[in-house]
Amino acid sequence: WNGGLAIHGGIIAALIFIIVFCKKKKINRNKLLDILVVGLILGQAIGRWGNFFNQEAYGSVTSMPWGMTGNVIEQEMLAQGHDAGSLVHPTFLYESLWCFALFAFLMVYSRKWKKVHGECLALYMILYGIERALVRHSVAAELDPMAGNQMLMEEIADTPCLTPLWTVQPHHTGEFWEP
Repeated sequence: WNGGLAIHGGIIAALIFIIVFCKKKKINRNKLLDILVVGLILGQAIGRWGNFFNQEAYGSVTSMPWGMTGNVIEQEMLAQGHDAGSLVHPTFLYESLWCFALFAFLMVYSRKWKKVHGECLALYMILYGIERALVRHSVAAELDPMAGNQMLMEEIADTPCLTPLWTVQPHHTGEFWEP
């Protein structure tokens, strides 16, 4: 087995369960998702460190002092024609730091500025989507052109930043739109 474990399937399955659960129990879905999304981003921040231990999800070759290497990375760099000991961008670290910062922001936002249910969810989707686009398409783009299905998956993963646009307009009830 050479594959990896992506978070996309877990999030989609959880979202389907939450929608069904909230409908059945007559719970406000956006209120519950606002609470859960804060834990989700913290889990993503911690989970990115699995990429470090597995030596995966690293970026392009760099001369920056915080570049990283390892036996798996070195083998990949040699196979791509780079020098032995080439350092690569630790994209997992960039993503982890962004997720920790987003966690802190959402914690404060939810307590001080949140006006309607669904705001934290929308902010998570927008800001996490922006992070994915910035890290994956700038630092990691040089390393592997990610042809075919992988590139399509990356584009799909970046779309959450566009998804909440239909929820950002509160209705007269003070709630975000509920489908």
